[in-house]
Amino acid sequence: MKKLLATVLILLLLIALPALAAAGATVTFENRTYILNYEGAEIEDGKLQVKVSGFGSTLPMRKGQFVIIAWAAAVINGKEVRASSVKAGSDGVYAFSCDTDSLPEKVLIYPHEDENNPVLLWEGGAGIAAMAVPEELVGEWRGTGKPKNGGPSIELSAIINADGSGEYVFIQDDYRESYPFTITSDGNRFSVDVPATSQLGSVDGSWALDEGVLKLDITSTFLRGGSYSYTAECKKVGGAKESKAADPGAEAPAWAGRDWQLDSLHFKTLSKDSPFSIDAGMSLNGPTEYGSRLYFDAGAAMVSDINLNGLIEAVPQLPFSVPELNLTQYESFALQENSLRLTPGDLLLTLTYDAASDSLSLTYVSHVEVQSQTLENGMVTKGGETDIEITLGFVPKADE
Repeated sequence: MKKLLATVLILLLLIALPALAAAGATVTFENRTYILNYEGAEIEDGKLQVKVSGFGSTLPMRKGQFVIIAWAAAVINGKEVRASSVKAGSDGVYAFSCDTDSLPEKVLIYPHEDENNPVLLWEGGAGIAAMAVPEELVGEWRGTGKPKNGGPSIELSAIINADGSGEYVFIQDDYRESYPFTITSDGNRFSVDVPATSQLGSVDGSWALDEGVLKLDITSTFLRGGSYSYTAECKKVGGAKESKAADPGAEAPAWAGRDWQLDSLHFKTLSKDSPFSIDAGMSLNGPTEYGSRLYFDAGAAMVSDINLNGLIEAVPQLPFSVPELNLTQYESFALQENSLRLTPGDLLLTLTYDAASDSLSLTYVSHVEVQSQTLENGMVTKGGETDIEITLGFVPKADE
């Protein structure tokens, strides 16, 4: 089985809390800065589970093993209990397991590069740290931007949810970028969680909300030197968790309440320095052992037997995996303009329905690990990471 380093892209929003109730810590790993957020604690099967986010969409790998950039420890009755194991969730939250059945008074983080000096992550009593964003920021935002030194205009969209989840999409000509980012009300700053292997070194800036317009001042700094700055103005276009199909007073979309058949797949690499390049499609002649059916009801439920990741792993010409595209694990959906959010698991897809041809497509962009392969002639292909766009094309089932 191939290994996947990337997860669904997630947007984490952190609001500054009083000193006695800190809920965030900054750690450094290989000259990169990470903002870790405390997501709460609970007792599960007699053990304390401390939940932390902010590790990024890609864990570094060293000597064939994943590296956790920081380790959690709980302080209970003044005594420290180091976590004995950790489990990564599909939602970007890491659960550190501690051998105790008590909730913590404090949570410490031990940075990988400075294990003798723990950093306070959270303090203030047992339970889940309060996290919220200003109500006026919650929703889907869309707008355009202008490079400060000239050049093509950009399109920018972001989804901000009340629970701190979401993501952004940047488009300029044929270039498309989508990464998690963290926003704080302290100084109205934000920073993007860029994968360690990206050509980008950092992306950060400031934000302001002025009469319903979200104004952003953004600077991208490249690892090879140089920077790119632009400003953007976005307007809210809908609630971040609103499901239009679930609204009793709204008309169901034309693609809902019907059975769809997977008809085609298209794969396109987006990273300029990708070790693997593809821009090609494939047709499917009827059902496969990995499923082909997709159904959205007129409310907000969905069902599918498609395990696209299984199909991808079965094709040797596709040397990567995308576990999130096992659609059998999702049960409901929320329509957000032209985006579709699947739950549980919070998978975001771009949805396009063509009324003229009565066809449906779902597009997913992911950062994946490309595995090196040994060819029949003995040559070994290059491995590495890349952004890839995967489009699933659907037609109505024949029995409709």
